[in-house]
Amino acid sequence: MPRWLSFRPRSLCLIALVLIGSCAQRTFASPPPSTGLSPCSLAVERRLELNAFELFEATNICASEDKKFEANLVLLTGQVRAMTDMTIFEPAGEGDEGRVGELYGLIYATYGGLGFDEPYVDKARSDELFSLLRATPIELGASYNPGWSYKGEARRDLYDGVASDQLAVRLWNVEHLAKLLQIPAYLEARQAMNKLTSGQGAIDVNSPVMEEIRRLQTVMNEAAQGVEEGPEPVMTVAASEFYSEPNEEDGFRQVASGLNGPAAAQYDLFKSADEVRSSWIASHVTDQKLEAVLADIDFETETLGAMAIGKRRNLSGNIYVTDFDYEQEFGSYNMNVAVGVLPEDCEGDGAEGFPFALAVTSGGDITGSRGRGTNNFPDKCPEQ
Repeated sequence: MPRWLSFRPRSLCLIALVLIGSCAQRTFASPPPSTGLSPCSLAVERRLELNAFELFEATNICASEDKKFEANLVLLTGQVRAMTDMTIFEPAGEGDEGRVGELYGLIYATYGGLGFDEPYVDKARSDELFSLLRATPIELGASYNPGWSYKGEARRDLYDGVASDQLAVRLWNVEHLAKLLQIPAYLEARQAMNKLTSGQGAIDVNSPVMEEIRRLQTVMNEAAQGVEEGPEPVMTVAASEFYSEPNEEDGFRQVASGLNGPAAAQYDLFKSADEVRSSWIASHVTDQKLEAVLADIDFETETLGAMAIGKRRNLSGNIYVTDFDYEQEFGSYNMNVAVGVLPEDCEGDGAEGFPFALAVTSGGDITGSRGRGTNNFPDKCPEQ
């Protein structure tokens, strides 16, 4: 996961704006007369040019025309586009963060499902849908706009790979659902459950309605016996490729890391070279490396942050500072570190160690509050 995704959108209240037409430019309501296409057909024809906001709007339009196959096509395309855009394009400012939060809310509240059941029930029709998605991969065009302003260009070269990964995951989910919906007993029970729960508020766990829901769920589970999911897709773009991408606009720089840190987790800030030399850092970084790091820090205007994670297992060896900043208004420093671990499908075990990382940011007094965070990320398997 790229470092910027640790941000917290300040506009999550926009989740309530599930009617996308009220906050996104309408593109299909009045197609050029010369096309002879309905708004839905125009959206399908242009789907690889559209951003997620427009594709979700197109889903509504196709549904209003009772074109369920096309609605599912633009919906699934929109989901892949949305997840890729939120991964690649780091918002430039608060308004842009709000726009990303709005998109996340749309997926969470309205457009995160797999669409209408009907196109999946008929095997020939569902196979046609999946073949169409595979045959027309989502790529990054030169004039593409995700719907917000973003920082830099550093991650654009990863776009097509991330989109391919996201499509593989979505198809993995939806192809399994299609197999289930093509089982008559499963489909009948699912339709009965949907009818039973439609328009229902909270359901009393002891009510006859809940008892029937449990019965239908049992029928569905039994019908699904023996229907296995296909092999889980292997991601081609590892999270480490985002963390290791240089980004001058981050406002900090990582200067050292290792697996030989102190046994106990700790987080320290330093405003002088002498303080660093007398700290735990001196015991875990070579003298030559330490002096090179210190020589590159202007302690008058910059602060060195050091975070030790404690003991970890199955490590890849990659450790990245994903955020380190000084909030002048509050006099606080915040630092986040991501630790690479080997996925389950790697051969052999990763290393055992005590990860730590050092980073430098511009900042003032270090006596204020401090925030810290750590997370693991799935790294690439080592070459055998």
